[in-house]
Amino acid sequence: MPGERGEASVSGLAARDPEGFASRTWTDLAPALYGSALRILRNSEEAEDVLQDSFVKMLSQPPDIPESSLPAWMRRVVVNRALDVLRRHKRWASDEYDETSRIGASRLSSAERLDLERAMAELPE
Repeated sequence: MPGERGEASVSGLAARDPEGFASRTWTDLAPALYGSALRILRNSEEAEDVLQDSFVKMLSQPPDIPESSLPAWMRRVVVNRALDVLRRHKRWASDEYDETSRIGASRLSSAERLDLERAMAELPE
C-alpha cells in the first residue's frame, strides 16, 4: 500500500509535480518499456504508439501504488496494449482470409460448390 515505509504513491507524486514527474518517469522507464513493446510487435512505429498511449493513460489517471511498483505496473500496461495490437492484426488477417476464400468459392461451378458444402457438412465441429 502507498505510504508504507514512508514511500510516496505515484498518484501523490504526480499531483505534486505533474511535469517533473512525467519527465522523470519518461526518462527512467521509456527505453526499457519501448524495448518490451518492440519485442512483442516487431514494428518500431507501433511500439512507439503503444509506449505513448501507455504513458498518457498513466499520467491521466496515476495509479495509487508505491513509486517502487511503477516500473512493473507500467510494463504490464505496455505489454497488454501491445498484445491488444497483435490481436487486432490477427483479426484483420483473418478477415482478409475470409474475403479471399469467398472470392475463391465464387469461382466454383454449382456442382463443385455443392460437393464442397456436403464435405463441409460432414466435418466435425
